[in-house]
Amino acid sequence: DAVKQVYKYIDQMVNGQAKDLDGRPFNITKETMFHCYIVCDTHSESFRDRMRMYNATALFGGLGYVIWNGNYNSDIMVIDHLELVADADRRNREFFELLELDLGKDDVDVERVADHPTVTLLNKD
Repeated sequence: DAVKQVYKYIDQMVNGQAKDLDGRPFNITKETMFHCYIVCDTHSESFRDRMRMYNATALFGGLGYVIWNGNYNSDIMVIDHLELVADADRRNREFFELLELDLGKDDVDVERVADHPTVTLLNKD
């Protein structure tokens, strides 16, 4: 369960068990907010059941969920992995269009099918 894993990491940081890259404990106070992200497949019924169990709020357009936990002073943004790819693809296309650069043959095609994004890797030949 990825949400439990996030809470475990927060506990480790708060209790001084987790260290930064230099081997020092994190400087955590009781006012420290934790903003966490989970990227995963959000479309299974068991996953939606788990989000209900955590009292998660669905994001607009089915893009994922957000979970607030005052006991951990944390919010967890759960983002669907295909939505992440689709959003990056849209942003990159708009950026290259603004620069008036020719993208050439697309490497990835992302479209929505029945409200689920579908990613197709295209042949570069």
